[in-house]
Amino acid sequence: MDAKKIIAPLILFGLFAAFATISIIVFLQKGNRERWISRKLKLGAAILTITGLTNGCESQPVVTCYDPAPYNWFQFDDFDQNEYTVVANLPNDSVLTGVVYEPKFEKYAFEIIASDDSVSVQKGEIVALDGAFDEPTDSFKIELNSKLDTGSYLIKINTAGLSENYLVDDERLKID
Repeated sequence: MDAKKIIAPLILFGLFAAFATISIIVFLQKGNRERWISRKLKLGAAILTITGLTNGCESQPVVTCYDPAPYNWFQFDDFDQNEYTVVANLPNDSVLTGVVYEPKFEKYAFEIIASDDSVSVQKGEIVALDGAFDEPTDSFKIELNSKLDTGSYLIKINTAGLSENYLVDDERLKID
């Protein structure tokens, strides 16, 4: 479990208690409030900062008004964050699944290339689980050949069905 998910609530509890105490002092004190209001504002800023840090998400793209949402962004379910690699355990896990964010094309294809000699070992179409890539987020699956050897590969995702194919994404693939 992530340490910030354990420690942050404890720190926030203490900050909320201090904030409540200072709020009562500001309310009860008639004269010199500036010093206590300054402390109250600093505690409020600390509460907002810690809350913002703990609620940030790592698995989804962060979208702001200055940075538009990425499109054609493929996120695989079986992804090793330490090695930045899509993982498959053949022959048991012969289907790669995931989500594509903001798909801009109707069809996508994949090609698996051996890392050591750059030879294409499999090609195919990426299948939308609901039948079409027409939503802001669509689930997909890629059926792997269960006879692929263990090792490192590169999986390239291209547009399909167009006069020219465009590379959309490429990821490292590790088959165990």
